[in-house]
Amino acid sequence: MLAKYWKQNKRQVLMTITHINRFHIRAARKDTKISDLSLNNIFSKLLLGLWVSLFEIEFNILINENEHFAKNFLKGINIAKKTLTQKWFLLLKYYFKQQYFKKQYRTLTITNLGHTTFYRYETLKNIIQKDLALFVELRNRVAHGQWAVAFNVELLEKIRN
Repeated sequence: MLAKYWKQNKRQVLMTITHINRFHIRAARKDTKISDLSLNNIFSKLLLGLWVSLFEIEFNILINENEHFAKNFLKGINIAKKTLTQKWFLLLKYYFKQQYFKKQYRTLTITNLGHTTFYRYETLKNIIQKDLALFVELRNRVAHGQWAVAFNVELLEKIRN
């Protein structure tokens, strides 16, 4: 039932991305500025947040649209306090174990899965850990007001460029 609302959110986010992207392209072509700040810079930061929000929306659509499949996943794992990348990784791990072992206690190894399946799993895991995590971190910095200068986790030091 909630999947319907998540799909509405997805549609609106995609429409917003399309709309802002038009302005972003025009600003990049014309090198438009507000005072000394490039509009290209501003639009790219706005789009970053929207693109990462699509990862969150897709996760929620998967969970809510396939409730009969996700019920056991949600029962065994509390995702409320997990980061977006942790949620995706836990979902990946759960469904690989479910698909290939039918049990959650077995370990995902090359011996258990076979070469091809194990490397598929590893590739997806690396995408989540390296690619997705980077964009989520950037989005979080922008969302917490670190538009021009990024700070460390304790917010006590500037991160070197």
